[in-house]
Amino acid sequence: ALTEVDLSEILLEAHLKSRETSITGEERLRRLIAADRIRLDLGVFKTLWDNKEMIPASFSGRTNNNATCVFFDGQTLRSPHGKRYTLSLYLHDDGTWYWNVYWLGLDRLVSDPSAVLAR
Repeated sequence: ALTEVDLSEILLEAHLKSRETSITGEERLRRLIAADRIRLDLGVFKTLWDNKEMIPASFSGRTNNNATCVFFDGQTLRSPHGKRYTLSLYLHDDGTWYWNVYWLGLDRLVSDPSAVLAR
């Protein structure tokens, strides 16, 4: 368990292979685990949400003209029906930060990277 995170060390990774335009959240999670990345969790998400001035500038960028939607795949949430979800954070065009939960069965695009640390 991490007790501190150097925000300058956060990487945003989509883990798409050549010619892939999207993968499911489940496949992304498998690839992140295989790549031995430290996946940031709900604790990091909550700290950033409560202290928006700390959110790294890379989170507010745009990819292919879409807002970057950063996923926190270090911890999954489970619905009463058994579906798994992860939290995401993104900057809306109006300059307001928003969060959402996404089912791991849905596709993730290049503009939907995961927040990780290299080992």
